[in-house]
Amino acid sequence: MNLYLENRVALVTGGSRGIGRAVAMRLARAGARTAICARSQSSLDDALSEMRQISPNVLGIAADISRSSEVEACIRQIKDQWGGVDILINNAGVYQPAGLTETTPQMWDAQFDVNLKGAFLMTRAAVPDMIERKTGTIIFISSMVAVMSLPDHSCYAACKWGMDGFAGCIGQELVDHGIKVHVIRPGFTDTSIFDSIGGKPDFDVDWIDPDEIAGAVEFLLRLPRHAQIPELNYTTTAHRKTY
Repeated sequence: MNLYLENRVALVTGGSRGIGRAVAMRLARAGARTAICARSQSSLDDALSEMRQISPNVLGIAADISRSSEVEACIRQIKDQWGGVDILINNAGVYQPAGLTETTPQMWDAQFDVNLKGAFLMTRAAVPDMIERKTGTIIFISSMVAVMSLPDHSCYAACKWGMDGFAGCIGQELVDHGIKVHVIRPGFTDTSIFDSIGGKPDFDVDWIDPDEIAGAVEFLLRLPRHAQIPELNYTTTAHRKTY
């Protein structure tokens, strides 16, 4: 087993399900001390039981990343146990597709609070230790809707466009501190994010498995220290026809 992340500390937001869970499993297999956070304690417990079959160095933290106090407590708990975060995977997200007139202010705020504000809060809390150590990697799990328009996705797309802009700006701010910032834009991925709308849409596409996106994360983490890949689109054949 190639423990290329041995003695590194990783945090995956939304790490109990879907892409986040697949990423956390990969990081644990690679030897990282892996923390996951999510709002549901039961889903955290389920993910941790699987992760502990791979590594004893795993940690689950119940936290709402849209709340700064809970984000700071999460980072503090990881730091107290293992030291500062070396690898941050900003993956947590919520999905509520709707047309413009059907999108309520509450729906808009709920998606922005997690998808964009949460990524900002978590990054802001984790970065000082990375700056102090002059090393670190931050990966944002964005979406192909950040670069292509779909009907009934104005709020979700706006969140992801904002995430991409945020990542680009801090990537330039942090590069002189030895910190890499990457964005991965998955295409149609078969995850539990669709549970809130009764299951995944009936799209005629070859759905991406979450472990494929975890493989893309691993690819970025294995890059030589000098190599920079700011953006990685992981598309389906259907997306390739339109983008």
